[in-house]
Amino acid sequence: MKAEQLSLFSEFGGGSHNSSSALHLGGLSSTLKASMQRALASAAPHLSRAQLVDRMNEIAKYHGVKITTGRTKLLTTNILDKWLAPNDTDDMPPILAVEVFMMAIGSFAPLEAFAEFNGCKVMGPDEVAFYEYGKAKFESKERAKELRMLENKLSTSKLGRR
Repeated sequence: MKAEQLSLFSEFGGGSHNSSSALHLGGLSSTLKASMQRALASAAPHLSRAQLVDRMNEIAKYHGVKITTGRTKLLTTNILDKWLAPNDTDDMPPILAVEVFMMAIGSFAPLEAFAEFNGCKVMGPDEVAFYEYGKAKFESKERAKELRMLENKLSTSKLGRR
């Protein structure tokens, strides 16, 4: 493997690093935060921010994970507010905090937003079953096509030997 030293002016990872990819990546924090806000808004009639903070702290404690950074042991509403502020790119929730957030509100919206940001889609169990069925069906048709080609080749070669 060839080692390469990058300078400040090098293209990242040898790929095409341009202003559009930087703008794309720069939008990740606001995309994630906006999706968390929307998910909380749908849960909000039944769940206040204070209740959400309590629930997230309980979930984190139960699973033995720390969802805050630095010396802070417990999540507070002030920290949550910073995590949800789309224009505050300095205060991003850690990945474990996003997972606990989704568990606390019962929504995969942040994960779906992250996946869509990267050109992917999140599938539930039913969608996975349809995907697997379609994939198996396609592979089955491809195998049948290969078998027909082999049969034709065999029948042609047998006729040629006679």
